[in-house]
Amino acid sequence: MKIKFLTHYCAVFVLLFTATTAFSQSPPGAPSVPDTLNCNFTLDSQSNICDEEFTQSTDQVYLDSFEPVVFNVYFWEFRLADGNLDPNATPMDFEKESLDVVAALNIFYNPYNVYFKYYGINTIEDNTLYGLYNGIFNYINNYPTPSEVIVPNSFNIYVSASINYGTAPNSNPKVVISRGKFKGQEYDTLHEVGHALGLLHTHEFYTGTITGEECEHVTRDSQNSEYNANVAGDRVTDTAASSPLVQESLGFDDVDSECNYIGTGKDCDDVNQYQIFPNDVHNVMGYTYYNCKDRITVGQAIRMREAIEIDCNDKLTPAIRTDGFASLYEPYKGDYFEVGPQPAIPPLYQPGFSYNFISCDCLATNDCPLPLPYLDTGFTYNEQIGTFIHKEETNYGIITHPNHTAIRIMELEELQPWRCYDNNNRKPNGGTIIKFNDNVLNTNVTITAQDSVSINNENLINNLEPGLYNIIEQFEDGDTEEQLIIKENN
Repeated sequence: MKIKFLTHYCAVFVLLFTATTAFSQSPPGAPSVPDTLNCNFTLDSQSNICDEEFTQSTDQVYLDSFEPVVFNVYFWEFRLADGNLDPNATPMDFEKESLDVVAALNIFYNPYNVYFKYYGINTIEDNTLYGLYNGIFNYINNYPTPSEVIVPNSFNIYVSASINYGTAPNSNPKVVISRGKFKGQEYDTLHEVGHALGLLHTHEFYTGTITGEECEHVTRDSQNSEYNANVAGDRVTDTAASSPLVQESLGFDDVDSECNYIGTGKDCDDVNQYQIFPNDVHNVMGYTYYNCKDRITVGQAIRMREAIEIDCNDKLTPAIRTDGFASLYEPYKGDYFEVGPQPAIPPLYQPGFSYNFISCDCLATNDCPLPLPYLDTGFTYNEQIGTFIHKEETNYGIITHPNHTAIRIMELEELQPWRCYDNNNRKPNGGTIIKFNDNVLNTNVTITAQDSVSINNENLINNLEPGLYNIIEQFEDGDTEEQLIIKENN
């Protein structure tokens, strides 16, 4: 059976969405406590979460067997109808913050063979949607012009000007996150994307629900008559039964500043004390302090990967790119130089990956003034020469594809670099000639600056005296190319 509807019952609000919705909220001014509103799933006669289709496995080998998937992800900023924000809105560089989130998504989910391709940003200028809280997905799904609020075949992440909260339908690639939780708090978006990828809160149904859902019991002994971890709570057997660890509105404050569990709570039968371990305190899908959230378990990762394959709502599969890794070798912005003036913006690659730009040379029969297509091996390369950019790099302007290099994305574990860019049409606008006076590489040198005329002189090398030289060409975009030569008699 496939899930089609799931509603929420919250202690303060009742939210009726057209898909499974996982909800979390923080009070304004308390960003270090990201989830504080009491919300429980409420199952009705139309609801199911495909329980019978999941394996409940916790086997790392099985997890490693899943094929990689690449999701598009597109970001929307809510604005007022006149294009402005209200004076109290959190200020931000929206493209920069969106790229921060893409980087965080990839760093966190790549170990499970889940990848995200930055697909762009846009604004939605609508006074009703700007601060909408209840019924936000109904409003988006029934918008008069869907193309103005939804990019098909993509994750759609909406950044709201409403109070600090986040929400996402279960197994459905839509996320709403408030500005206060979007800027600089990437783990809140990771939490909501986890819901969109099929994960529940680690404390889900901890009190039972109004429909009689049994709360999750503490025991992890499958032979114990009280064992129900595979069918209750988050339906994952390697996360602990738990109440919210930090939730001010209900008096939960069971984690200290060092991310240690200090609670003494019991499950809803009030018999067995919770057994909480570091993996539970640090779990992204739990309610805990922001600085503690940094992991999910193997069982959760398997449930996520199975949720992608099962696709309960028939929503996730369309957001998966059919060209796979090839899309990650395309810039998200800018243009390659082919001939003529330099492009205003060089080809920029999304952050969150470790790139090795390796020196390459297109074969004589395969000219490549633009990068070769992905999987085209018509070039040689030298792994000893190149530029490395780490996945944690925050200066996004330097993540660009240099001329005469091919790209290796280290997280993809592909030994072969791809997309050799070997353009010989550029002309330097200056440079330097360094002569090694002793004909060995040492500091006894003569340095001669070159202007755009002299550095492009076709007889430049012929006019040099015999000896050892380093010829450095400087280009308009700041790039340099060096050529070490031994000049002999003409």
